[in-house]
Amino acid sequence: MSKGYFVWNDLMTSDPAAVLPFYQGLLGWTTDTSDMGTGPYTMFKAGDKHIGGVTPGHQGQPYWVSYISVDDVDAACKQIESLGGRIMGEPLDVPGVGTMAYAADPNGAVFSPFQDSNPDYQPELPQGVQPGGAIAWHEVTTPDQKATDDFYAAVFNWDPIVWPMGEGNEYHGLRVGETPVAGVFKAPDGVPAAWTIYFEAPGTIQQAADDVRRLGGQVIKDIFTVEGTGDIAVVADPAGAVFGIMKSIPMGDS
Repeated sequence: MSKGYFVWNDLMTSDPAAVLPFYQGLLGWTTDTSDMGTGPYTMFKAGDKHIGGVTPGHQGQPYWVSYISVDDVDAACKQIESLGGRIMGEPLDVPGVGTMAYAADPNGAVFSPFQDSNPDYQPELPQGVQPGGAIAWHEVTTPDQKATDDFYAAVFNWDPIVWPMGEGNEYHGLRVGETPVAGVFKAPDGVPAAWTIYFEAPGTIQQAADDVRRLGGQVIKDIFTVEGTGDIAVVADPAGAVFGIMKSIPMGDS
């Protein structure tokens, strides 16, 4: 399995039943539950594709975490620590699924290196605009874009790229080969380092923002447009887990 592919996403929260209706109403997700050897586990589906799940019993601030493929979790953990990151507990083995660890980069943004139990499993890269409710983008907010580029390039073999954004601003990308898989955003003053998952809005971005409020969530950063990318809002579910919603523009459109 190749390094650097986003393979799964989990919502870490204390009360899944309280937030599941929010995501189902906002993003049109369906759910199913299975026993992963560690107890019942609820998974989200966008259309016919599983995109993530919900880990119950989490204490503290709820958040989303993404799992990123590595060839060897133990080796990845050692490298993360050698580069100034932190490993949050011992790696966890899920029989028949894989081994994962929870880690924080040098600035505190949390992610999960994941080793699939099938060494021949090859994830897919996203192509084009995703359907409503699916994962649209992953982004890490950081006080130091270049240092963050270097950290993740070392851990996941990502190839950084810089996109000028006008007025002296830059947006950095992290690529598998030539395909961008994540962004690196310069944190405004006072904004902590964190990974954010962006989901594709099923309807218009305004409908999505209205639905966030109607369903008990909060709009943290109201709708804004990124030229060549689409319309975006940053929101939180009723328990406080932060994520983004996007209405993407197909490449070549404006």
